Amino acid sequence: MQRVLGIGIRQVRRALQRRHLPTPSRRRCRQVRKAGSRAVLLTCAVALSACTSMRTVVDRGSADAATPAFNRVLLPGDKVRITTLDNAQQTLVVSDVSADRIDGVREDTGAHGSVQADQVRRIEKQEKSGVKTGALVATLSAVLVTILIVLSVRAAGPGLSGG
Repeated sequence: MQRVLGIGIRQVRRALQRRHLPTPSRRRCRQVRKAGSRAVLLTCAVALSACTSMRTVVDRGSADAATPAFNRVLLPGDKVRITTLDNAQQTLVVSDVSADRIDGVREDTGAHGSVQADQVRRIEKQEKSGVKTGALVATLSAVLVTILIVLSVRAAGPGLSGG
């Protein structure tokens, strides 16, 4: 963490000394590095987690529409929100999929849930969104860089901050 934006602490101190500006104390430099390290850890934690969204994988629309083969679009472990023909919804973590039934664990109660294929109107599957995750990481990185620049300028003393 000694190099922020390609500039080392020693280089910053030398540049400040050449301009006859007060140099930051070792303690203040450590505080800036510590704050920067925490911010980097936070950004990495968010980057490793992913943003998800529900995407419709089956939409029959009406009771007389053909029943799709669920075992082609769903796998055990998938998190799905199922809307039945009577507009009831349940969210399941799929444990077994067959041509005529979807079995899983209900998210709200933890109990076993099952839906017959001929009763399904819509299935939405939770999927990771690379675009949302990338946008979040880029935004956090920009905020992190801004914070580190502000902290570095404040650590350098009043000569660079205009006061």
